[in-house]
Amino acid sequence: MQTVDHLGPTDHVGCWAVQTASGSVHLLDFGLVQVTRARAAEEPVADFDVSDLRSDGEAVPLLAIGPVVVGLPLAMVLQVRSDAVKTTRLTTPVVSIRRLPPGDPASGDAAPAEAGHHGPSGPVELPEVAAGPATEGQ
Repeated sequence: MQTVDHLGPTDHVGCWAVQTASGSVHLLDFGLVQVTRARAAEEPVADFDVSDLRSDGEAVPLLAIGPVVVGLPLAMVLQVRSDAVKTTRLTTPVVSIRRLPPGDPASGDAAPAEAGHHGPSGPVELPEVAAGPATEGQ
């Protein structure tokens, strides 16, 4: 399993598990252009509160994503609500980024994704985001 310290634009293919300091894991699926947040299964890496968020454990459309870099919070724009109101999530700092192999049950993919496939439109790359309060936590 490949582990990296950041995702560049050319890495926006396949599935990645991004763990944050709260212990939560965000499964980024760039083929299906969605993210699934798994609430912390272990103790937080640092002194962070762990929150239950709307749609935990469910794959939700990923509309935009900021830089994915170990040591920085991850910003995402998601379509969590059914009324088309977008949700912005800012995570606790990222502590690890690892590629999930095609067909890995954690990725939600039963078969290998087509290389380079980004779904109908793919997520928009957000500019670098400064740490600050989130509209939804970890």
